[in-house]
Amino acid sequence: MERHFILTLGRSGSNALVDVINQHPQALNYGELLGDWMQIRKIRDRLGLWGGDDAGYLDALLADGVPLRVVNTLRNLRKRRAGKGGEVQRRANLHTIGAKDFATFFQAPDLRRYFLDRPDLKVIGLYRADTIARFVSWQLLDQTGTVKRDLNDTSGPARITLDTRTLLADITRVAEESALLETLLSELPEDQVTRVCYEEFFFDAQAQKATIKSLYAFLGLPDAPANIRARKINTTRLRDTVLNYDDCLNALAGSRFYDGFLAAG
Repeated sequence: MERHFILTLGRSGSNALVDVINQHPQALNYGELLGDWMQIRKIRDRLGLWGGDDAGYLDALLADGVPLRVVNTLRNLRKRRAGKGGEVQRRANLHTIGAKDFATFFQAPDLRRYFLDRPDLKVIGLYRADTIARFVSWQLLDQTGTVKRDLNDTSGPARITLDTRTLLADITRVAEESALLETLLSELPEDQVTRVCYEEFFFDAQAQKATIKSLYAFLGLPDAPANIRARKINTTRLRDTVLNYDDCLNALAGSRFYDGFLAAG
């Protein structure tokens, strides 16, 4: 069985990408595994499994063994209870299994070479080119609790206030995360990695179809129907989202982010 991993950052559309992969009858992606807020990670830590070794933990879950059988069985039960029997995955049909997680976890010494040391592990680098947009999406999550929006969500734009005292440092931190992701991806052989750009992925239906087709081919999967079943959290200009937009613009004056913040306004 083949293995894959979505290496990404928060607020980059990874939930939608996981859903696209899981719509294929021959693919299964667990989603996040490393965060201490994830239930499977809590069980691992409570039982002391894999001796606290994150690399061994990932290897075990990305293998065709007992963890896969247990996780897939529990997932299928949830799908049936939710009336989504068509999304049940049969282990015998699976061609590739995978997970997703954030590049920041792979700064740890025990994970720094995780992908380099596993050349058979296909890596999907999902990135968001617009640093300002990703930062604002984080703030929307923090202040409103909105993780994602379904396609039938017709609620109006959320409004938030940004802290001008830490604004430059906060955006700089987001930019540094993006640089880390690019560093990790650029270290890998070309045939091990493919990149998916958030802005292109969500651009329009034609771009989505092309991205999905290319992604399935990279994973060694035949074509299959799939759709993005979520929408962007924020689709308005910054002036309509950030209540103190002008104060923020002044706080960024002279910085490398000023022009981007101005253009998005």
